[in-house]
Amino acid sequence: MKTSPLISHSPASYSRGLFLRAIALGLGTVSLTAAQAQTEASFQDAARPFGLEVAGPVMAAGSDEASASFQTTDLPVLLNFVNQNLSEATALQDISAVSLDPAALTLGQDSSVRVYFLSEGAGYLNTLGYTTESVANGTTSDPLLIFPDASSDNVYYSDPTSSDITRNDSVPITPGDFVDLGTIAAGNFLDFFLIANGAYGGSDVYTADAASNPDSLQHLVAFALEGSPYLLIGFEDLYGGGDLDFNDLVIAIDIGAANVARLANPEPSFWIMMAALVGIGFWQLRRQPKAVPVPVRITDS
Repeated sequence: MKTSPLISHSPASYSRGLFLRAIALGLGTVSLTAAQAQTEASFQDAARPFGLEVAGPVMAAGSDEASASFQTTDLPVLLNFVNQNLSEATALQDISAVSLDPAALTLGQDSSVRVYFLSEGAGYLNTLGYTTESVANGTTSDPLLIFPDASSDNVYYSDPTSSDITRNDSVPITPGDFVDLGTIAAGNFLDFFLIANGAYGGSDVYTADAASNPDSLQHLVAFALEGSPYLLIGFEDLYGGGDLDFNDLVIAIDIGAANVARLANPEPSFWIMMAALVGIGFWQLRRQPKAVPVPVRITDS
């Protein structure tokens, strides 16, 4: 992989910048001990579309040191970007320029992978899952569910720092809830999929490979957070593309900063297109000395 000009901050400077920004935003800080353990979310949804098993329990937002930091620093930044660029019922233009190459999300280094729920703007009770495939021998893992029902009372326009958190059979998760997928070895390709209305009997499955989707259309877009360990993926859940706003389910995936840097490889023509897509205001934001989410094309070396 070529080194991407997109990645300009070390993980350490990224963390410091987010810490300072959290204070500036009045979000405060969280006092934690290194031994703080994860806590399972108070409600675990029982939906198992296609009889698939879960990768693990959904953990409560902010229940360990990493997720507490994510909750107070990364999550507000990511949701602000989602609200500005994946607006409800507003079609995302030039999808191919920001869409996830289904053959590209291959880890260059071993990584502990964590998936955070960010937001959803769907009428469906959607299900998120994933598989892995070894690039070396083509072996594919069994598909596993991450969020059996990715429905939330705190949708994309909500305040994620609100103390009014609801988890029940209708809205099982809240922004910042997460699932650990364990350590995934270098050379494995991550393939995330969405089962549209899967928690209510739906059977349409959408992946990053448009050709394999029921309508042969793109249903995923990908972004990277500059200098961070996160990829952001947004899904469109309607057959035929719906409103193409790609905010029916939005997740952040921690695959490590080195893997994100390896995958983020935008071309010069891409940046010209993005100037027209998101407007000059976004580019002014990007020039400021802080980490902001930047759409990128994910490509192979």
